[in-house]
Amino acid sequence: MPSAILEQNERRRAIARLLADRVVNRQAELVELLRAEGYPATQSSVSRDLRDLGAAKLKNGYSLPKPAELGDEESSLQVVAEFVRDIRQTPIRATG
Repeated sequence: MPSAILEQNERRRAIARLLADRVVNRQAELVELLRAEGYPATQSSVSRDLRDLGAAKLKNGYSLPKPAELGDEESSLQVVAEFVRDIRQTPIRATG
């Protein structure tokens, strides 16, 4: 059984593909497209996914930001963010 994080990442990749392939004007439409492909989705999960993917609602439907050039710092951070769950600062110990 896939983990929730893996399921979420797969759903987000499907959202990116669907938005690249067609015009989607409503979140409910995207929920139905995802469900038709076997991805569990609700309006609230799709809303979070779109926000986290950086999607914008334009006159002609939802659009994702264009991928940055390879080597771009923001692009690198997006790749890392897909795999990082939490970042915590460790206490600094005095040496001596």
